[in-house]
Amino acid sequence: MQDTDGDLDILVTTSADTQVMERFLAYDEVRIMLAHGATRSSVVLKSGLQVDLRMVKTENYGAALHYFTGFKAHHISIRRLARARGSKSMDTLCFSVLSGLLEKLKNRCLPQ
Repeated sequence: MQDTDGDLDILVTTSADTQVMERFLAYDEVRIMLAHGATRSSVVLKSGLQVDLRMVKTENYGAALHYFTGFKAHHISIRRLARARGSKSMDTLCFSVLSGLLEKLKNRCLPQ
């Protein structure tokens, strides 16, 4: 499988009781809904562009942004770490692993 840049990924943090998903799916330019869930939805617009929306907790935003915009080989390494920790929910544990790594790096690399 080859990495592509032909879609648009939208990452948001918001409260659980928000209407972000409903408004996203109700957008009048949506032609096809590919997937819909509580934290993730994917559509194809009338223009043909695929748009994916993902909602995460505020504390996971940095890790999620890194995960969704990162390099495929790096993602594979993070998934391996998650599996080694016994995760059944890869995305959630990947965010957790990345959040922990980013926190450690911040503590080591940034002046106090």
